[in-house]
Amino acid sequence: MTNAERKARRSESARRAAGRRRQAKEEARDNRAEQARADELAHQVETAEERARRAELAEAKRRENLRAVLAEAQRIRRESDLYRHAQVNRWSHHPGRWTAEQIAAARRFLAGFIRPDGTPDPHPVRRKGRWRL
Repeated sequence: MTNAERKARRSESARRAAGRRRQAKEEARDNRAEQARADELAHQVETAEERARRAELAEAKRRENLRAVLAEAQRIRRESDLYRHAQVNRWSHHPGRWTAEQIAAARRFLAGFIRPDGTPDPHPVRRKGRWRL
């Protein structure tokens, strides 16, 4: 193969690669435009009243979940462990300020104290310098 043939093959290959890159860019631009149109149709502008109502519902659900977690901790007698868990993880000292993610983590923490048969683990009581069940 002569140098001229090599040069011609390389330039042809470079032209094809440039064409593929140009086509990929155009397809990506078209996809972004279609996605933007779909987003505009899917997301209508919500009013401030609707946004406030949605926020109120989310807050009510968060408080309901918090009450359920605290009631569960009291039921299995692990409320102090739950507060210690919150303190170690540097959560707010007031449970009302816990976020939804923190409430979910607290629920998972309390699930660790439930035996496979569904009964709560007995709370150890310290007497005479030893832990006893």
